[in-house]
Amino acid sequence: MRPHRLLPAFVIVLAAVGVATAAAAGTKSSVVVPGFGFESTRTDCPKGTALAAQGFGTKDFGIDPPASTVVRIDSHRSGSGLASSATNFGLDAGTFDAYAYCSKAARKIKVVRDKQFVTIGTFGAAKATCPQGSVPVGGGFGAPGFAAGPVRVIALTSRRQGRAWRVEALAEGDDTARTARGGVMSGTLVAYAYCMKDVPKITIRRRSVAVDQSGLEAAVATCPKRRVAVGGGFDGNIQTSGELLASGTIVSRRAKRGRAWKIRAIGLGEAAGAKATAYAYCMKR
Repeated sequence: MRPHRLLPAFVIVLAAVGVATAAAAGTKSSVVVPGFGFESTRTDCPKGTALAAQGFGTKDFGIDPPASTVVRIDSHRSGSGLASSATNFGLDAGTFDAYAYCSKAARKIKVVRDKQFVTIGTFGAAKATCPQGSVPVGGGFGAPGFAAGPVRVIALTSRRQGRAWRVEALAEGDDTARTARGGVMSGTLVAYAYCMKDVPKITIRRRSVAVDQSGLEAAVATCPKRRVAVGGGFDGNIQTSGELLASGTIVSRRAKRGRAWKIRAIGLGEAAGAKATAYAYCMKR
């Protein structure tokens, strides 16, 4: 199965730091995404705070036309707040929700970016690495030019990897994009790492769930006792050897009153065996 065949399946069936306190407070914004449309929203943190981590979600994800199929495209820090966007692959309008988790300590975050180009019909990765002496307490992803260009880049993985924040994505497009300008076109993928120095120990918890194309499945990564999830991430577990396997996360946010990180995801390939993984980044209360 070729990589560029995954997104049509997606369409058809379709962190942070809160030092010495509870997890960062959440602020929510919502935007209605019209059928086959694209919308952006900004979520501002309360005065005196900054974004430490973010989440996203929708209740409008159907697998049967003409249901709305709302999928996030951008979710990353911008200034002290959150910049988000989503597209709708369905006919009916749907609502996209963005969650900003903010704290005073997050004002010390330094944002590091890494931009890569992903060739249409392939998977690609971007990895933003924190400077020596600092670690990523969260991160985000973006696909500049998604709304205007013929190439659509959708992040399938966004999570911490050592001293970096890693984002993996699929680039899709139509036949026009494949032959435009006499060659194969690419889309842009950006990884964002939220870097801090002198960070208390972060405990990482993860939980995986098997997924297929029949609907969304949930995975919840729960922090140990007396710890809270100050941020989280997700992994599409892309496998390209043999039958292609991957998942797309539709919902990613805090859960269990701040003690966990929950995702809801769907399988993108036709073969059995795809899985989605939720990550919780935990600190002491």
